[in-house]
Amino acid sequence: MLFVWTLLLSGVVSAVFPADNGNPAVAIREPGQTAGYYVIHWPGNTDSEVFFASEFMGRIQNNSLRIPINESSRHYHRYSIVSGNRTVFSDTLPEAPVSGVYVEVFPRVIQTRLPGPSTNDSVRTYRIYWPDDGVNVYIGGEYGGTITGSLATIEIPGRDIPGHPEYPETISFRYPDNRREQSFSVDIIPEVGGVAEYYLYWSAPFMYPAEPSRTGIHHTLPGPLWADRFDTYNVNFEIASSGNAGVLGTEQNGVARMFSPDGASLWSYYDYGKSTRVAVNADGSLCVIGIRRDAYTRADSAGEVLLADRNGTILWKKELAHGIDCVSISPDGAVILVTFGNTAELLDRTGSMIGSFPVSNYRTVSVSDNGIAGSGTNSIQYFSRNGTQLWSYPVNSWISDISLSFEGISGAAVSNDHVYYFTRDKEITWQRSSESRMAAVSISADGRHLAGASQYRLHYYDKEGNRLWYYEYPGYVNDVALSGDGLVVAASFSPDRAAPNQIVLFDAEGRKLWGYFVEEKNIFLHRVEMSSDGNYIGADAGGTLYFFNRWGNATIIQPMAIPVTTKNLPADNSTKGVSSSFPSRPAPVPAVFPIIATGCIVLMVANQRMGKNE
Repeated sequence: MLFVWTLLLSGVVSAVFPADNGNPAVAIREPGQTAGYYVIHWPGNTDSEVFFASEFMGRIQNNSLRIPINESSRHYHRYSIVSGNRTVFSDTLPEAPVSGVYVEVFPRVIQTRLPGPSTNDSVRTYRIYWPDDGVNVYIGGEYGGTITGSLATIEIPGRDIPGHPEYPETISFRYPDNRREQSFSVDIIPEVGGVAEYYLYWSAPFMYPAEPSRTGIHHTLPGPLWADRFDTYNVNFEIASSGNAGVLGTEQNGVARMFSPDGASLWSYYDYGKSTRVAVNADGSLCVIGIRRDAYTRADSAGEVLLADRNGTILWKKELAHGIDCVSISPDGAVILVTFGNTAELLDRTGSMIGSFPVSNYRTVSVSDNGIAGSGTNSIQYFSRNGTQLWSYPVNSWISDISLSFEGISGAAVSNDHVYYFTRDKEITWQRSSESRMAAVSISADGRHLAGASQYRLHYYDKEGNRLWYYEYPGYVNDVALSGDGLVVAASFSPDRAAPNQIVLFDAEGRKLWGYFVEEKNIFLHRVEMSSDGNYIGADAGGTLYFFNRWGNATIIQPMAIPVTTKNLPADNSTKGVSSSFPSRPAPVPAVFPIIATGCIVLMVANQRMGKNE
C-alpha cells in the first residue's frame, strides 16, 4: 500500500507542479556551454601562421582560423600574421569574447599610432605595405620611397597647416618599367609625430567562401542559439521571411555576410574602410549589398551597390557617385531600392534603373511585391513598383517608421505621437494617438495585426484599430517584429536608469514567453527581426548579433500549449495595460483527475480484498 500511495503522489505532484521553465510543454537542454572564440580572417590559403604576442595559435586554412579562448589567450592584446619568416600584418585584438560568443577579426587596411614620448614631432610617418619589392611610392604626386621587404616608410614634414602638402590625397605605386601604376585615396592622415600604416594589398574587395556553423550555446534559461561580435559599433541585418538565411553588414570595417540559421557563414564579402548595408529577399536566394565610402563631407562620399546570390556569386556591381544610406529588396527579388540623402532609386534584378522618388527619412521606406510605402515631409506616401506616386496623406509630424504586409495590400506607420493603418487603395483606415513617442512598427504578413514600439510601452493592435494589450517597461522599446500570422511578437528593450537591456518574446495574448538579458555594459539593443514563421529571431546590440529560436534555444518534445483566449479590449485611453510580470501558463490540471480517479479505484479494490480476507 505504501508503494501505491508513493506512486500516486509522485504522479499528482509531477502533474500539478511541472518544471518551471516558462513553458510547461518545452524541455530545455542541459548546459553544455562552450568557450568563446576568436575567428581570425586572412584572405587566401597561404598557410600563414597566427601569433598572439609571441605564442603560436595556428595556421590559416580556408581563409580563417578559429581560436578558442582560454585563460592565457584571454589576456593577449595583439595578434600577428606571419608568412615564411616575415610578419606581414599586426593589429590589436578586440576584447576577449565571453562563453559561447564568436568575435570576428578582419584585417584592417589602415591603422594609426598616436605620437609616443620619443617620436619625431615634426613629421607625419606613413608605413606603406605592398607585396612587390622595387616599386616606387608617390604620396600626393611626390616621390616618397621604394618598396623594400614589402614596406616603404615615408616621412612628410608636418606643420599642421591645412592645404599644405602634408595633406596628400593619393598614394600611388609605379613599377620600374613605368607601364603599371595603381593609386589609392588617402583616407587617414597621421598626426604630427604619429604613424599611419597602410596595408594596401588588402584594399581590393574580397569574397570569403562558406565557413562552418557556430557552436550552439545551450542554456537552462532562455538564450541565443549563437552570437557573433564584430570589431565595430553597429551591425545591421535582415532575416529572410522563409527563415532559411539571414544577412548582416557592419559599419566601417566593411563586412557583408549571408548566414544560415545555425550561424554557418554561406559567404562573407569584405571591403575594409567602408560601411555596408544589406537586404535579403523572401526565400533567401538574393542579397543586396550597399557600400558607402565615408568622406570628410557627405557630398564627397561615394558608394556602390551589388547583388549576390546564395552561393556568393556577385551577379552585378554598380558604382554610384553618392553614398548609400539604406538598401531594400522586394520579397520576389524583382525590385531593389537604394536610398541616399532625400532620394530613393529603384533598380531591377539586372541593375537597370526603374525610377526614383523623394524620401524624408531613409528608414521610412518599405518595399512589397505590389508597391512601396514611404514618407514625405509630414506625409505618408504610396508608390507603384516603378516609382510613380499613387497617393499622399498628410500627417501631423514626421514619420519614424513604416511597415507593409507581404503583398503590400495594407500597411502601418508611426509618427511621434500617432499610429496609422492604411491600405494600397488610398485609405487611412484608422489612426490612434499614443501616450508616448512612437519609434517603430511592424505589421503581420496578412495585415491582420500590428505592433508598435514607443517609450515605456509596447502596443498590439488588430486591423480594426482595437488595442488588444500593451506592455509597460521603465525605459525604451526600441524595435518590434511580428511573425507572418501575427501570433508571435518580439521586442527589444533598452534601459532607463537601472532597467536592463533585454529581448522579449510574447504570444498574441500578450503573455511573456521568455526574455533574455544582454550582459554587455552600456550597450543598447537596437533592431529586432523575425522570420515569417516566427521560429527565428535576431537582435543587434552594438557590434554583436544575437540569434534565437522561438523557444529560447530549447529542444521541443511536445507542441506548445494552446494559449487561453481573452476578450479583445477596446482601443481607448481607458484600456488597461498588461502587467510587466505575467503569470506562468496554467499547468495541465485536467491530467490530475485521471490519476486521482485511478488511485481511488485501486484503493477501493484493495479495501474490498482486505475486507474479504478478514
